[in-house]
Amino acid sequence: MDFDPAQAQQGMLRYPLGGSSLFEPDVTVFRAIPTIRNVLKTGPFTADGRATTLREQALEAAMLHLLDGAADRPGERLPTAGELDAIVAFEETMREPETGGLGLNLKTAKAREGHKLFFGAARCTACHLPPMFTDNQFHNILAPGGGSVPDPGRCRIEPGSPDCWSGSAFNTPQLRGIRNTAPFFHDNSMPTLQAVVEFYNSSAFSESPAAKRLGIGPLGLGTAEVDALIAFLEEL
Repeated sequence: MDFDPAQAQQGMLRYPLGGSSLFEPDVTVFRAIPTIRNVLKTGPFTADGRATTLREQALEAAMLHLLDGAADRPGERLPTAGELDAIVAFEETMREPETGGLGLNLKTAKAREGHKLFFGAARCTACHLPPMFTDNQFHNILAPGGGSVPDPGRCRIEPGSPDCWSGSAFNTPQLRGIRNTAPFFHDNSMPTLQAVVEFYNSSAFSESPAAKRLGIGPLGLGTAEVDALIAFLEEL
């Protein structure tokens, strides 16, 4: 995971995937910067789950930063064990309340209707389970690509993952504080929650490998139902 100034302004980081053989050139993709809210309650980490602990994720990021040329700059080095522990300790303080969205204190009638849809007809809990609203699994929802280079996600690490026959799969993001984390999806291809909900309400999702495997057909939500789901998500 490397820093790229131009892409970072768009909330993206560069991930070198590496070639699959000596004769295949390295492949680089750009992925969204994930939120660290409630990161202690989620994992594995990054869009492809390559890091199983927060400490491992922080160390890998530092190592790739050095390999990308930072080692040539004076003062650059790998973090010490104590510094890695400090990073993890800080990340563990980034918490959102875990009660929102459970139907206890929803502020509006529209959000309450969205709560019913989320836990019912919209089938959101097939992947987004409380309290963090993630299953910490990997799925291919056929989200529109953000670039010309195909990104296999989890399938490069664990080709036997359920949706990897289709070529790619990505970690289900947690939804706490989602109102503050636009744009969305692993490639930042969805600019708003409206776009996200409309995508899931379309055939692009209902015909995806994940939807087929989970038994989710066309949702057929009306405009008012889409608005209600958005109102609910904004209260998480």
